[in-house]
Amino acid sequence: MAETIRKVAKETLRVSTGKTKVYKESWWWNEEVKKKIKDKNMRFKELMTCTEEEDRTHKKERYKEAKWAAKKAVAEAKDCAFKAFYQNLETKEVKKYICKLAKARSRHKKNLRTVKFITDEGGRVLLRQEDIKMRWHQYFSQLLNETRGLKENIQKTSDFQRTQDHGSIIDITTAKVGEALK
Repeated sequence: MAETIRKVAKETLRVSTGKTKVYKESWWWNEEVKKKIKDKNMRFKELMTCTEEEDRTHKKERYKEAKWAAKKAVAEAKDCAFKAFYQNLETKEVKKYICKLAKARSRHKKNLRTVKFITDEGGRVLLRQEDIKMRWHQYFSQLLNETRGLKENIQKTSDFQRTQDHGSIIDITTAKVGEALK
């Protein structure tokens, strides 16, 4: 019975592709931070498994101390890592690394071949690849086969409107990264 309900729900509602990956910076972590975070997590688990009130208050205090120590270790590690990063910012290696990182992020944003979902004319979310391809086909067929008096509109358009960028993705160059770093 439960399997049938799941199957029908899956067919009716479809399955999403899941959460997008959230980028978390951890390049500044060191062994001390890892140790403090591990200790804090262990204290939290102890607190959650405790049932006696007297013991619970003691473990809560130990967890608060571990939490404070972890926050302090994270702040110190970040401060130290960012100081070192800013001191090395003027070297050629770091500039090359920043350019490479900016280009990689730009390429990642340009990857328009993987469309996870779009909406149809009625506003419903389409998740299956076949449905998405069919919707794109319908959209472009409608868009390219309409006649709207384009010759009149093109003649009336000013130079500014002709050269205006309508949401295209602009390449990141080394010169632009250099200007941003100044």
